[in-house]
Amino acid sequence: MAHAKLSPSSAVRWATCAGSVVLSEGLPERRSMPAARGTVCHDISASALLGSDMSSWVGRTVFVGREGIVPEVAPGVLKVTVDEDMIEAVEQYVAEARAAMEGADDVRIEQKVSIEKYTGEEGATGTADLIILKGRRLEVRDAKFGWHKVEAEQNWQGMLYALGALDEYELITDIDEVLIVIHQPEHGGPREWLTTPVELRRFGVRMLSAALQVKRAENDYAEIFEESNTVTPAEWEAEYLKPSNDGCRYCPARATCPALKAEVDAAVAQDFDDLTDDGLGASMSMVERVEAWTKAVRAEVERRLMGRKHVPGFKLVIGRRGARKFQDEALAEAQLYAGLGDAAFKKELITPTTAEKLLKKDKPTLWLEIAKGITQSEGKPSVAPESDKREAYQPGASADEFEVLTEEE
Repeated sequence: MAHAKLSPSSAVRWATCAGSVVLSEGLPERRSMPAARGTVCHDISASALLGSDMSSWVGRTVFVGREGIVPEVAPGVLKVTVDEDMIEAVEQYVAEARAAMEGADDVRIEQKVSIEKYTGEEGATGTADLIILKGRRLEVRDAKFGWHKVEAEQNWQGMLYALGALDEYELITDIDEVLIVIHQPEHGGPREWLTTPVELRRFGVRMLSAALQVKRAENDYAEIFEESNTVTPAEWEAEYLKPSNDGCRYCPARATCPALKAEVDAAVAQDFDDLTDDGLGASMSMVERVEAWTKAVRAEVERRLMGRKHVPGFKLVIGRRGARKFQDEALAEAQLYAGLGDAAFKKELITPTTAEKLLKKDKPTLWLEIAKGITQSEGKPSVAPESDKREAYQPGASADEFEVLTEEE
């Protein structure tokens, strides 16, 4: 089928902001390099769990398009060179996944599950990274390789995958509990949330209700442009557009969304000196949305100018030239060594991470001795919502003595 409009990965958007779907139609889904690297990490992970050698990927160039890895460069395709950081993250996930697979009754890797009955889209599916059956417990595990921390509890993407898996497994066995797990190497070990089939079914009803709201938003939006319309643009926006930090973060329409623009206008119009403590908190909750909107506007202007469309007041210019590099490194190495000898090379000590990888398994005693001399700076204070699960930090001195902080610096 065509790419699903109501995909599990964007559930937090379409299930809370029904109008975002119709506003996003026809807009390009911008691919970022971090997202492309994550796609490649998923592919390496799946092949590793099936028995392939991860080390063979280092240095390989991979092309990533909207639907995943593609064979060659094309418009909108990003080029990713696999590095050791990516392999390290994959190794952590694969090790955790293999440990979870021990003693399993059934294992499915990169398994497509049907979510049609929860989104209303014919033939709609989602792909779960790892599904494990252990007795009467179903586990749905999702690997995340990005920096934005993802929680397992009430994770709508994972819950939709779990519903699809539950529908299949309940045909052959009884399921008493469902474990949803997020593996995110960037943020430590796995995060787990245990729920029940009954709770998931309730969630499924909510998702179907949200999907029906999306359909109503599409129908009412079409009616705006008919002569006999009974819905005004303002009424449609008030009914179907519900901006939120999570919903707007990756929305293709955030640059042109009238509801988000109205919120941004209201936020930036406030006089900072007149804000009460409550008002400052409310404004801080808007910061992520304002930042997402400004980034999206910049990206949309760049896209239009690159497409030779006029944007009043702006133009494209050529930026600063890139760093110099040798066209043929092997030839340059020979020439430089002939002229400079050993001075042509610069030696650098390997990082603690690389040292651990090389020594921990084969020379554990040496690694333990070296590890005693490794230090790590403490994290800096940063602003986060009260719902964040990390413990609140209490400064030991006046806040005025600290440098200005940024959100998640």
